[in-house]
Amino acid sequence: MLRLSRALHRSAARSASTLVLGEHAGGAVTPATLSAVTAAGKLGPGPVTVLLAGSGAQAASASAAKVAGVANVLFSEDARVSNGLAEGLSDLLVALQKQHSA
Repeated sequence: MLRLSRALHRSAARSASTLVLGEHAGGAVTPATLSAVTAAGKLGPGPVTVLLAGSGAQAASASAAKVAGVANVLFSEDARVSNGLAEGLSDLLVALQKQHSA
């Protein structure tokens, strides 16, 4: 019974929300991000949040907010994420997880 409870808990948590790490260019989200949002919407009934990072992310956030199925948009233009390297993005994702898990 304990195993089933854990499995159900993981399943419920998975359908609670989906985070899409979006790409942007020229003040708008890219077609790849639009496809990712569409796929995320098919994963479950929970909300889809788009995270945009790097220079120009704030401008692109307005575009992301208009995408069908997007419930929330987060962005960071911090210099540590502007280069698109995994190290800066992973630090950002860990910080977001800690913030939203508290």
